[in-house]
Amino acid sequence: MKSVSTFLFAAAFTALLAGCGGGIEIDDGSGMQSIRIHNGSVALHKSGAAEADITVAGDLSIDGKPIDVTPSQRDLLKQYYVQVLLVREARFATANAGAAMAGHAIGSVAS
Repeated sequence: MKSVSTFLFAAAFTALLAGCGGGIEIDDGSGMQSIRIHNGSVALHKSGAAEADITVAGDLSIDGKPIDVTPSQRDLLKQYYVQVLLVREARFATANAGAAMAGHAIGSVAS
């Protein structure tokens, strides 16, 4: 019984996360600045400033206008993009671990 309830809880939580479409927002808590992952790009937002978008190819646009970058800047933008995706993956892994722990706790209480 315990493993079934753990599995069901973890499955429901994973389905909830999957329903987010992979897009997430990382924010500093003030609502003033955030990083969003959406439509294959990383969007950087700071209140009162134009939004910047970075693609996997290292393309940069600010306020929807492409910005010319040097090859070394492009490499840094690609690295930044990858690091943001790693933060997203760590966030999902943490959420899954939390769901598994909650499922275990629920199973323990039920038994």
